[in-house]
Amino acid sequence: LGAMSEEDYSSEGSGGLSDGSDSMLTTRQRARKRAKQESLEAKSLYEVGMAVDGPVKPDSALEAEAQPQYIPSNIADLAADASRLDSAQMSTLEKARFPQCAVDPTKLAQFLRIRNHILQQWYLDCHHELPLTSVLEQLNDIDDTTLITRIYSLLCTHGYVNIGLYRRDPRVLYEMSHMPPLGKIVVIGAGVSGLACARHLTSFGFEVVVLEARDRVGGRVHTYRDGHTVADLGAMVVTGLGNGNPVTLLAKQANLKLYSIRESCPLYEPSGQLIPKDVDDEVQREFNALLETTKQMADTIDARDGEPLSLGRAFELALKCREHRVTAVRIDHMRDMARISRQLHGLVEETVSRQQALAALIEEERKFPPETRPRSVFNCPNRHNKYHVCSEYCQTKYEPEVEEPAEESDGDVLDRPDGQANGNGNGGRGSPTQRWAEQADGLLNAQMIKVKAIELQEAIAKQASVEDERMKLSLNSPSPYMLPSARSVLNWHLANLEFANATTLDKLSLKHWDQDDEYEFTGEHMTLKQGYAALPRALSQGLDIRCGSRAMKVQYGSDTASVTLARLLDDGNLDIDTITADAVVSTLPLGVLKESLSIFEPPLPAAKVDTIQRMGFGLLNKVVLCFQESFWDDRHDIFGICRPEGPIGELFMFWNFLPCTGHPVLIALNAGEAAWLAEGLSDDVIVQRAMATLRAVSAPRPVPDPVQTIVTRWGCDQFARGSYSYVALGCNGDAYDVLAEPVAVDGGAHRLYFAGEHTCRNYPATVHGAFLSGVAAAARVIETLGPEGRQQRAEEPDTMAQ
Repeated sequence: LGAMSEEDYSSEGSGGLSDGSDSMLTTRQRARKRAKQESLEAKSLYEVGMAVDGPVKPDSALEAEAQPQYIPSNIADLAADASRLDSAQMSTLEKARFPQCAVDPTKLAQFLRIRNHILQQWYLDCHHELPLTSVLEQLNDIDDTTLITRIYSLLCTHGYVNIGLYRRDPRVLYEMSHMPPLGKIVVIGAGVSGLACARHLTSFGFEVVVLEARDRVGGRVHTYRDGHTVADLGAMVVTGLGNGNPVTLLAKQANLKLYSIRESCPLYEPSGQLIPKDVDDEVQREFNALLETTKQMADTIDARDGEPLSLGRAFELALKCREHRVTAVRIDHMRDMARISRQLHGLVEETVSRQQALAALIEEERKFPPETRPRSVFNCPNRHNKYHVCSEYCQTKYEPEVEEPAEESDGDVLDRPDGQANGNGNGGRGSPTQRWAEQADGLLNAQMIKVKAIELQEAIAKQASVEDERMKLSLNSPSPYMLPSARSVLNWHLANLEFANATTLDKLSLKHWDQDDEYEFTGEHMTLKQGYAALPRALSQGLDIRCGSRAMKVQYGSDTASVTLARLLDDGNLDIDTITADAVVSTLPLGVLKESLSIFEPPLPAAKVDTIQRMGFGLLNKVVLCFQESFWDDRHDIFGICRPEGPIGELFMFWNFLPCTGHPVLIALNAGEAAWLAEGLSDDVIVQRAMATLRAVSAPRPVPDPVQTIVTRWGCDQFARGSYSYVALGCNGDAYDVLAEPVAVDGGAHRLYFAGEHTCRNYPATVHGAFLSGVAAAARVIETLGPEGRQQRAEEPDTMAQ
């Protein structure tokens, strides 16, 4: 029961985790420094476990193994963190089951010591079952063995220890082989959640039958294989290596190789032009600011015009608000530019007027004889520069030169033709009086030139100052809110958000679309080198799985449940059969549940039906392109295509699987509206559009035709009807809890249970969420139909009689 052999994993290869950094898969911002630290801590725990365990040992060596193990000082924190628990405090579940320990400090310390020790031992050796006898031996200094047993039982039941792909303890297997099954359970669906549920129930001694309508296991985890070529058609990425992702544990147990996705993601325009990194970074900052604005809106605006507000509508409003603010700033800037231009125009006219006035005065000065002029512009070396004002007018004080009258003889007087003495008469141009008059006029003209020159200097300085102001204002001119090239980058980030949620933003609840963010696993994002389908194949080993069996009717009552199934025989006939069991666990995808409500008899409770109908189930489709050799830049694991308009999610992202698998394979994504449009297009059309995009990006390098192509249509798949769930308008995180609730009839025990990623509130839309939901459903079955549950139900009638 649940035992694994070496041969079970031989085809999956071997190896450990590879180094790498965080991947930019979505635009939800994380504290990268903390994420990296937690990733390194998780990886150190992984390496500690491998170093202690070594290779998986045969069963015969288990009893002889009693070597002391080195335990790092922080192993308690790492082991608890790897189990999604806190080493220093009790979880909500633990407080409910051990209320006295929660309020008594002494009992709390003892509880944490026991629980943390059990977690340490399990994660130091997660390849082998940790039996209760070993725990009691290691904690032999604690007298309260009942408390130890209860804590151990709780951890086992809820999948904190002894979970996944581990070797059963021979002594436990021997005891179980001599005991009847605890009950019979039918699990509908052999996806990750169904396999996890079946495996966990089997380890507790239940007889489990898994019904799978497909001819394979894995459900929406499906890997295409052709020789050495590997491509994931469904789930593809292990989102977060650190702080308790169970896929990390399963990969370690199954010896699966993980590849760390590189963070870089260059973006291209459809024409093939590479978008500068600084533009991408700037737009991403704006995108994050807009998302932050929508969060603030979610806290204040619950609805608009009586309708719930979607994330898409809120984002559009935030975008318009920011556009309006930028437009207002641009209008104010244009007004300032117009004001300064008018001011500058007036100053230019004033400067020209003053230049003309100064030029007229200077021209007037030319009329005076040179000997009567003060030192002037005529001797200035810069006199030909029309913008220069000679400083001599500003700095030189005019001092008239007074000539002493000469002593003249009578002969001189008589010799003059006018008969006047030289310099003594009042008439004549050369007389002192005349020269004094001319010098006075020259001095007055010079003073006027000085005044005009100063005025011109002031006008020119003011004009220069205003011109400087206009230049600064022009250089600081606010750009339009978003240029077309930037808007296409914003569209890419929106498409990435559609990829993360499997739907367009107008269908997402504004207030609750990211309700699971706080639980998101941190650290590196990984892909499996063997393909993700290696995980469900490993989980299916040793289980009773009946492929090709489709559940047609599920009946449940107060004591039993049954499933009527149909199986297509080789001769084309249908084989109808009914399996009766103690309980049924449905792991049907939400998309299938929406159109299969009629198979349940009696009908499901109205609240569950309403939630199934309102909860969102989205779509993501892929285009796999296999080549003989690569022609792209293999330095990046992802590159994006930015669409300026149309379905922005069309072929918006290409994944390069060459570094991961060693084979030249590209996988293009169609998200949002483009995913649904692709459902109605032919393979040829979709592949041609993908190749046209690649040829534009790779030009002028030649791009060969692919040797093999695969196009997914998960929406048309009758056993999926989509990809993964999302929180739709009018829903919140409580919807996941409603979908996970088991159903009972007439006050009896629960006989119908539910699992799947759509029932996991903390980790929806993920493989690890599907796995944990399967374990949670199994825990409910164990607690209800196991020995303790049966004993409790047997005691209830006696209690009521009393």
